[in-house]
Amino acid sequence: MSELLMASLLATATATAAPTLTLDEAVERAMSTSPAAKGAQALHARADLAELRSQLDRFSFRVDAQLQEVWAKTGIGSDRDGNFQGWLGLSNLSARLDVPIFSGFRVESNVARAQHLVVAAEEDLAAERRAAAVAAARAYWGVRKLSFLHDLQAQALERLTGAERIARARVSAGLAPPLDENRAEARRRLQAVTLEDLEGQRAEAEARLAVLLGLGAPARLVEAAPEAPSAVPDVQDLLQTARARRPELKAARARLAAQEEVVQMAISEYYPQLGAYALFQYGNNPALAGAGSRAVYISANPFAQMAGDMQVGLTLAVNLFDTLNTHTKVKDARLEASRLAAAMERADRGVEEEVRAARARVTRFARLLETLGEAEALARDNLKISLERYEDGSALLLELLDAELELLDVERRRADTRSELALAAFELEAATGGKL
Repeated sequence: MSELLMASLLATATATAAPTLTLDEAVERAMSTSPAAKGAQALHARADLAELRSQLDRFSFRVDAQLQEVWAKTGIGSDRDGNFQGWLGLSNLSARLDVPIFSGFRVESNVARAQHLVVAAEEDLAAERRAAAVAAARAYWGVRKLSFLHDLQAQALERLTGAERIARARVSAGLAPPLDENRAEARRRLQAVTLEDLEGQRAEAEARLAVLLGLGAPARLVEAAPEAPSAVPDVQDLLQTARARRPELKAARARLAAQEEVVQMAISEYYPQLGAYALFQYGNNPALAGAGSRAVYISANPFAQMAGDMQVGLTLAVNLFDTLNTHTKVKDARLEASRLAAAMERADRGVEEEVRAARARVTRFARLLETLGEAEALARDNLKISLERYEDGSALLLELLDAELELLDVERRRADTRSELALAAFELEAATGGKL
């Protein structure tokens, strides 16, 4: 057995001691550690806070306290009576409740808009987790495919080593020309170079996967490549499922619904605004609600002449003309709704393209796998026959070496196809919004 093959087996034995990692574990880890998903989670939390603030628009209750010491001089340059010079101590404690009785449905629309944006943020989080899952699956099967190819290459190298021993024995016995030994050795060395290259590619892919999953060191992947599926669902059924479950489409629909509420909020400025308020104050500097003026008691002590004050009232505001600001605001909101509707249509087309392409890949690889299975059986039979014929001297070494390469080529294509089929099946499940 060659030194390179021994090194390969030693590396495999070392990898066995590493922690194992299934595809489900890799996907779950990717979704939980993705920076993009963490950012989307923060945006979802902010959307929840925005919804809470919109609910608080249904009423407003505020308590304020104020204490001032002011030096004032009045009537400068005037000889009228009642001028004042000195310190004023002012204090006021107020509690005010405002309730919008009718706001043109602005408050209700604002709450509905915030709720739609919460749904959109939640679906954005699901979309980011889905993207992280697909990226992890692609990296996982990239490593797994290289592992399959590496193992097949090691097996082929072992077979070529055996063929080289047979050729050497036949050359020593004078049954074959010396060129056979050189050809067998040259073919083995060439396959040893390929094995080393696959080892390097696998190490690079494992490093990338470890960074993607936030692992300290590469793990041992144990997911087996599946066989061809018995049947692929109809494309219309897949599209119907995808349109009902894909988070990108749900988020687009929620944003369009939120923008329609923004349109209603802009229209609300055409309606009269009726509100009620109640104000209680205690101090020596009370304010008159609606007027903004305050009473002042002449005293340097802010706690002198303190008294309570209670005011209750209604406010009616009517927008008679605002230089077309409301008109342009409504028009702008409707244009934004049209843009979001077009964005939703674009997202729908993207989902349809993704589903159709994923289904086509699954179908293609499934058919290839079935054909390659038959080809592999024939290639193994050809290799067996070529080996027997070379051993008894009825075939040339080139026939045996060609049979070895033919089997290796079919094995590699079959391993590649099985890995691609597994990834395509995962991507089809993700494209339809299935559970990852």
